[in-house]
Order: sequence, then C-alpha cells, then structure tokens
Amino acid sequence: MRGQTLIVLLLVASALVPIGAWLLMYANLEPSGLGRSIGKAILVVMAAPAFGGLLMIAGAVMFHHAPRAARIVATVGAVVVLASGLVAAAVLAYGYANCGGAGCSEEFVAAAVGFVYAIAQIGLIALIWRARTTPSQLRG
Repeated sequence: MRGQTLIVLLLVASALVPIGAWLLMYANLEPSGLGRSIGKAILVVMAAPAFGGLLMIAGAVMFHHAPRAARIVATVGAVVVLASGLVAAAVLAYGYANCGGAGCSEEFVAAAVGFVYAIAQIGLIALIWRARTTPSQLRG
C-alpha cells in the first residue's frame, strides 16, 4: 500500500511540470501582434506534454481502483512526457552547442535539467509497473 501511495504522489508531482509550463506560457502570451501568433504556436506544441501530464494524473486517480488500467494510462502519459522532454532537452543542448556568449551556462543548465527530467520519467515508468498489488486488486 505504501508503494502505491508513493507512486501516486510521484505521478502527480511529475505531471504538474508540463502542465505548469503550459499554463505559464499561456499566462505570458502577448496581447497582440506577431508575438501572440508565435506564442499560440508554442502553446500548440506544448499541448502534447500537458496532455501526457493529464493522463498521468488520471492514472494516479485510478491507481487504487483499477491498477492495471491505471498503469497503462499512466505509462502512456509518462511516455508522451518522456518523448517531449527528450526533444526539449535536445533543442536546448543544440542551443548550448551554438552558444558563444556569457549566457552559455544557463543554456547548459536548462539542457541538463531537461535530460534529468526525461530520465526520471523512465524511472517512474519502472516504479509504476513494479508496485505490488494484492490479488483482489488485479481482478478489476
């Protein structure tokens, strides 16, 4: 039981990152002009990891009632977030490779955090499937 509660907490905490990033981008849209159009395009691109985060939360909610279905839903969400995190980290790493100014350390830190977050999703998927359940929970 304790392992399942830990997984639910980790799923929700990990899912809040892409959802929070999407909401932050939405809150910082420019009122009009070209910046608003570019911001909307970025929001569309960022919708996939935010949807993956919502799937992870849905899996966390279902975890005590239908563990098998919850594991599948949470894994799909985590894979979407993993793929998006790896793409974002690769873009940031490319920006770091082309950086020549004083702000290069910020680019490096952002890329490193992106890769660590993506790798953490792999660990979360492993935890989701290794959590022990009682035989009565597996029937549903």
